[in-house]
Amino acid sequence: YTNGPRLLAPYRGTRNRMHKWIGNTPQNFKELFNFRYSSTQNVIKRSFGILKKR
Repeated sequence: YTNGPRLLAPYRGTRNRMHKWIGNTPQNFKELFNFRYSSTQNVIKRSFGILKKR
């Protein structure tokens, strides 16, 4: 995906460190952004899953 007026895409080629489970912390802004992007995406997907089950 590319950035647009209503979409912020994650950075390509940047690792998404799961620091909560592995013990690694993001090393720079791009890794932190990708981690938060991924976390937010998971919450949204779970929310839609819950709504679809109703």
